[in-house]
Amino acid sequence: MFRKFKKNMLPLMLVLAAMLVIAGCSQMDTDFDAVEGQFDLVGNVLEDGTPIEGAVVEVGEKEAVTDEAGVFEIKALAEGEYDLFLNGELKDKIMIDADMTMVLEDDSITLNTSEELKDIEKTATSSSATLIDVIDDPHPWERVELWGSDNPEMIAGQEPILEISLPKNNKVRSWFPDDIFVKDGSSSRYQDYDFGNYGRLKSDRYFVLGHGSNWENATKETPVLLVHGATHDMNHAWAHPFDEQTPSTISNPGLKQYLSDRGHAVFAISFPHTQGNNLIQGQLIADAIDVIKSKTGADEVDIVAHSKGNVSSISYMSSLNQEWDDTSWLEDYRGDVRRYIAVAGPLKGLDTMFRYYTGNTTVISEQENAPVAFHDAYIYSLYRDYHRWDMSATYNDNFFQGQTQMLHNWVEDDENPIGFNSESNTSDWNATRNALYYGGSSYYVTSDGIDAVIENPQGEMGTSNFIEKMNNKGLAPDIDLYVLHGTRQAMDHFFWYPIGEKAASSDGLLFTASATYTDGLTRRGANLVDLTGKHYNHRGIAREEEPMSYINSALTN
Repeated sequence: MFRKFKKNMLPLMLVLAAMLVIAGCSQMDTDFDAVEGQFDLVGNVLEDGTPIEGAVVEVGEKEAVTDEAGVFEIKALAEGEYDLFLNGELKDKIMIDADMTMVLEDDSITLNTSEELKDIEKTATSSSATLIDVIDDPHPWERVELWGSDNPEMIAGQEPILEISLPKNNKVRSWFPDDIFVKDGSSSRYQDYDFGNYGRLKSDRYFVLGHGSNWENATKETPVLLVHGATHDMNHAWAHPFDEQTPSTISNPGLKQYLSDRGHAVFAISFPHTQGNNLIQGQLIADAIDVIKSKTGADEVDIVAHSKGNVSSISYMSSLNQEWDDTSWLEDYRGDVRRYIAVAGPLKGLDTMFRYYTGNTTVISEQENAPVAFHDAYIYSLYRDYHRWDMSATYNDNFFQGQTQMLHNWVEDDENPIGFNSESNTSDWNATRNALYYGGSSYYVTSDGIDAVIENPQGEMGTSNFIEKMNNKGLAPDIDLYVLHGTRQAMDHFFWYPIGEKAASSDGLLFTASATYTDGLTRRGANLVDLTGKHYNHRGIAREEEPMSYINSALTN
């Protein structure tokens, strides 16, 4: 249970992180004699995520000055209401009593009942993120928290996003701030064909962290972090994978329940941008790992990632931020991942939208949360620009940076080229197919082509030549790698006809040659323990019992 009190925006952010604790309680060591009914106040002061030394915090008649880490401590406060001053400026009135701990954030004070004190004490020790909210209704998780990265660049960052790329699960969406999406405009009949609103995230710092059942009493030593893929969220991916929205009663549970029931401390991250930049999401993964370590006392975590979530995870585990000048500020790998299970990962990228013209028209007609491979096209009797739906930064902001980063030219791959099949052919003697893939114009489309979009010379934040750099860098050598991929090509059926990627062996979406490509990941000595294929498609490989059993074994053995 928690309550919020609104206040004015602060130029300095005061975080009362660990909290109001009854003197002498076991949750917190003290170096003075316990006095019944007195409390300690410990916290830190930040400005744009940076600790501030020398800030004066006053509560009642007592004051403290922050140290070089921005930390202050005020001891032995009696129960009651106090004015809280920061550098002589009144910031709020606070009530100190036995039932409350507190976090003072940019625009709110959050007070938590004492029954949650143990959890908050654990999370508050995170060195890279700040607890913003504890969710009242965490179903289907035991506990759900909203966190914010303390990295100043993350706080200031505002990645471009289409509104359709916010979490589709209504419950997950409600766990993020109401104003997470900042609208800049709307599409029209003549531009982008009515996909809706476009804009940017309020800040790149936010992530939601779910806690699986009985996570505090897990029998397995190493906690597990689940990382979802594109268009998904932690509920749909891991808790009820057969239901897009969260049902009150889950009849077909997922990997969250499967692992929790077998003694694992399960956590899952959810991103606000379901097609977001993989390096930014890698930073959020690093922050989530730091939180999990603080909660559990573990030195390492295991990561299970599905689809695009693999690329975000690899971004952190390989310190891929070092490969571009404008991403060097992101967190380097800290050596805190024990095992990594890559499930249906595009380990050498994909080329789906450039390969299939009809895939692009389906995205437009269904207004799907996916990019297109052209920037102008003649569709529905009009020639329009699709500059906010494409994957380059040449004509507008790139709203699908995470998809740009996963591109690879499979037609001209040096080791395992995969040519076009009949489903790539177009009725204009393949003029549209060729313009789409190699660049150029046909009567129907104008495209830069896959190679130009991979190079993406106007791109920022690691959106240029990503897959090549990822495989040239490799995972950190201390990580044990397990690779699980699907072999069933049919994602669905149209009557009897299978719908899926059939140009070569695949899981219906991802070429097997990509999902099993480990030369890059093991380049620096990461240990490939096992590579296994099972007869499920791209979705089934993360939600059916047989692959879930494999994942449990990989984590346990």
